[in-house]
Amino acid sequence: MAILRLGLGQLQALLLAAWLVAGCRSSPMERHLQELKGLQVELIAVYPCGLRWPEPRTRGLDLSQHLITTGLVAHHDDVMFLGPEEFRVLHDSDENGWASTDVVALLPSLQVSPSRAVILRPWVEKLVASSQKEILSARGKSEGAASAEETTYRGHLELIHPSTGTKLAELIAETKVDPFLLGSEEDADPAPGVTRVLDALMAEAMVVLAPSFHRHPGPLPPGPTYAFNPNLGAEAVPAAEAPDSAPTPDPLALEILRLNRIRFDNPELTDAQVGKLARLPGGLWIRSAKPGAALAWGDLVTQVEGKPAFPQTLERARLSPSPVTLRVLRANKSWTELSFP
Repeated sequence: MAILRLGLGQLQALLLAAWLVAGCRSSPMERHLQELKGLQVELIAVYPCGLRWPEPRTRGLDLSQHLITTGLVAHHDDVMFLGPEEFRVLHDSDENGWASTDVVALLPSLQVSPSRAVILRPWVEKLVASSQKEILSARGKSEGAASAEETTYRGHLELIHPSTGTKLAELIAETKVDPFLLGSEEDADPAPGVTRVLDALMAEAMVVLAPSFHRHPGPLPPGPTYAFNPNLGAEAVPAAEAPDSAPTPDPLALEILRLNRIRFDNPELTDAQVGKLARLPGGLWIRSAKPGAALAWGDLVTQVEGKPAFPQTLERARLSPSPVTLRVLRANKSWTELSFP
């Protein structure tokens, strides 16, 4: 995954083009906005994406990570992100406060005031409409019936300022998906319509928040580009959540899941690169860096300050006023720790 600086208009144009290619027919977006004067945003905590139908746990995490990547593409110098695998959601009943997560306990280490942090909560409904039509011959004789299903994905995205209990935005969009273009469970993206509707919502959320971003006073040096390997120990169902009667996961199914998660996060990689990355520990695989930088091509960053390396953790380190410690597997297979940036 290469972090590039795109204008938001360019980003929205790219998302719209991808949406059309995916065979999605979208309806106008529904927006409910509430202004909060004096708002400044330094950090966005992104909840796991809620899917209102049975899916592996990793699917919601991957979709939220995808949204973070989308946000970083346009705003990696303007705002920090906290991903769903970096904090715990304690319960969903507290819509507008800090009590539903442990995010507020993490803010001091990030040097962020609670008043400058917002929560982004995405979730998606799947609506299936079934119909039957009678088939008639040329003479008008009944020859049976044909059934058809139309799938609609309705996406929701909420922006919440917990310190004041303000719901800054509630965005709703839906798309009807061509039944001939529905993905399968063996695809890197089994439901492209879900991804596209969330992309559109995320682009609009960044439009809403952008005027409040607490920008740095001057341009920052570019960071490295990288591919993300999400193989950080999470499986489709964590052992603590799996029922006692749950069958042992099929090794082949887990390997397919691992490869598809990498493909979903890094669509630009070749199959050979995906296979190579799958054999490495989870983390950030450096694809390019400026000469003389601490990180070099082929390095794999596995930890940032002793915690798993995600795209947003490395970008937060790049914005840090003081160096942070990275644990790195060098291209020559040696391990080292280094200061970054």
